[in-house]
Amino acid sequence: MTRHRIHRTGILLLGLAVACCVASACSQRKVHVRMRDDGGLPQRTYSDSDLSSGDMDLLSETYGHAPERDEERGGVRFHATFGEELPNELDGANGWSRMSGLLGETTFWYEAPADTRNAWPRLVKRVESGILWLRILKRWAQNRYRDEATRTLVDTVFEEEFIPGIIDGYLRWVGAGAILEAQRVGLRIRQDDDLGAVTDDEMFRLQVILPILISLATDGPLDSSELHSAFLLGMDGSASRSERDRVWKTIGQPAVLRFLQRFEPDRTDITLEEIRSWGLSILLYSANTGNYKDLMLESPAISEDEKKSIRGGGIVLPPAPFGVKFIGRATPVEATLELEPSHESFMNNGISVPEDERDEPPSGAVAELLRFRMNISPEEEGPLFGSPPAYALWSTPQQALQTRIFGEVALEGLELALVIVWENLLSETDEEAWRLAVEQAAREGSPTPLAGFLEGRAQDAPIALQKLVGSPPDRS
Repeated sequence: MTRHRIHRTGILLLGLAVACCVASACSQRKVHVRMRDDGGLPQRTYSDSDLSSGDMDLLSETYGHAPERDEERGGVRFHATFGEELPNELDGANGWSRMSGLLGETTFWYEAPADTRNAWPRLVKRVESGILWLRILKRWAQNRYRDEATRTLVDTVFEEEFIPGIIDGYLRWVGAGAILEAQRVGLRIRQDDDLGAVTDDEMFRLQVILPILISLATDGPLDSSELHSAFLLGMDGSASRSERDRVWKTIGQPAVLRFLQRFEPDRTDITLEEIRSWGLSILLYSANTGNYKDLMLESPAISEDEKKSIRGGGIVLPPAPFGVKFIGRATPVEATLELEPSHESFMNNGISVPEDERDEPPSGAVAELLRFRMNISPEEEGPLFGSPPAYALWSTPQQALQTRIFGEVALEGLELALVIVWENLLSETDEEAWRLAVEQAAREGSPTPLAGFLEGRAQDAPIALQKLVGSPPDRS
């Protein structure tokens, strides 16, 4: 096996990068947004642990008061009630839309804290950076062997199987990650001390990831029985260390060994310790960019200015593989958004916070508290499409009016929202007729006038309303 001389300049750069990473990890900006449906208007409280003086002046003007000290979280906070146009402290986009009808109103709120455009050039760069690192890995692997036949085989396997397979897997992973992040499930791994049963979110995650695992069985090193075992073990929400060891011995080790035996037919074993030693060896090899200068000059992941610097003798480090930085990562902004709708949300991608875990109780007797957590990273890091938006939809019934007509609050949630949007699409003539029908129904304390209005119009009305007033569904 070839011994590699450590390039001192490369090691120095790595050391500086690690130092910068450690230094940046010491201070993480934290922001907290609390939204409440205040009679249909958004009441907003914004807290920031590290707000610049310029932003502080701007927010003072926006919120209409000087910053207040946030004793609970540190930093400063602002609070005010707004119209439908919200302040945009997170440099993305947000919105609050309220749609009114005679029987209630429905509200839609969203907060997209990062610009998600221009994903294509970022995807191209991440893929090309991944290919560059895989070819660096290929060269490292070739240097482990002296005979030319094995070195040629390594090249063939990497170029025809390994690299295309990894790129396909990465694209599948990006798609799965976008789905999971949009639902605020993410790709998070459990802590060792979390021994609870599999949650609904974790089951959803497994359902999204299973197609990727199947692709490993068809394009990669796992056979169907190993895939079966891996998936069933993934459904154990409280996998112990001994179970994880068995996964390595029964699934991981045989798969890795089969791959290595293509180049080393006489090999009979592989250990985790040996694999870990490869990690250090690859790190030291990549620190000396002279080992793969030609690969960088050929790679689209390296800009023309960087290639010019390389040709002139400058040192340019390759970009992070697939955009995943292991050292020198920027510390993301830790954002927590909380929403207190007037009534229970019928659609959202947040987490409903139990009463005993709330920092402060909800304002209303029936209100819930939804929480959305996200890390906002620079666009060159983090999820390809940026931090996914937080959103929620809920409806607020006109309780007194509905009770007079139906004897109870009969329309709420999604059913009420569908009635409201239907009302808003009525023609001016039908809108006036609907208003008169509702007023008459309220006076009589009966939904009969509503049924009369729907005669001849039932094909356009929501099914929930038709059933409620006794009008037979008509979808002809």
